[in-house]
Amino acid sequence: MYLRGQAKKIKTLDITYMRYSLVVGDLLFIGTEEKIIYMIDTTTFEIIDNIETQQYVFSIAALDETTIICG
Repeated sequence: MYLRGQAKKIKTLDITYMRYSLVVGDLLFIGTEEKIIYMIDTTTFEIIDNIETQQYVFSIAALDETTIICG
């Protein structure tokens, strides 16, 4: 993770094969080719949870503030 406009690294996330991401409020969702969606706090950049999916994640969309869908 880098601050916009700066070359200084602020955090390294141990997530491989990232495909798509989505920010909803204070949460960042990252979908991977390894059939996992990571839920990350946008303030601390700590992984809050990981959600297993049946297939790799190739898209993420927010329906509202409490519901996301992925394909």
